[in-house]
Amino acid sequence: MVMPYAHKEELGKTIVITRDNRNWISEAPIARDFRLTYLNILNELDHLRIEYENSN
Repeated sequence: MVMPYAHKEELGKTIVITRDNRNWISEAPIARDFRLTYLNILNELDHLRIEYENSN
């Protein structure tokens, strides 16, 4: 779950994103209305996941 600090009116208070195998999935309006912002969030999630896996 991503909780944006800014632009909550446009993006929503929370964005639920799940992972199915290698694909991120979300039904949140941001996925269609603000596609580039959504893709940036997914890139950040991938980066955090990789950092976490490398630290273990």
